[in-house]
Amino acid sequence: MPYKAAGLDKTIPLYQALGNHDHFFIGSLPVNAFLRQAYISDTVIATGDVLLNPLNVNNPLYYMGVLDGSTSDGMIIHAGPVANFYNPPKIVADPSRYSLLRTQWISEFF
Repeated sequence: MPYKAAGLDKTIPLYQALGNHDHFFIGSLPVNAFLRQAYISDTVIATGDVLLNPLNVNNPLYYMGVLDGSTSDGMIIHAGPVANFYNPPKIVADPSRYSLLRTQWISEFF
């Protein structure tokens, strides 16, 4: 049977809103050329403390990790302090992996 949320009143209009996590990396940093390249790369992105110095690529401290799509719960793999890795963690490069631009995200609804 189709799911029906308790209390959902069809007379109240529902609007989709574009939120900060829909078009910003970790919700607060604009997706720039460095991040767009990282999306398609074969190397897991390493960054500094994003709260103190966003995307400090000159002094990376932590591998951000990736979701393992082969697991039922999407475990995060290849994450942790750079010092814990002998070499940068590698994944399969994929030129079709990307972040939607704001206009692309909005067009998905039409």
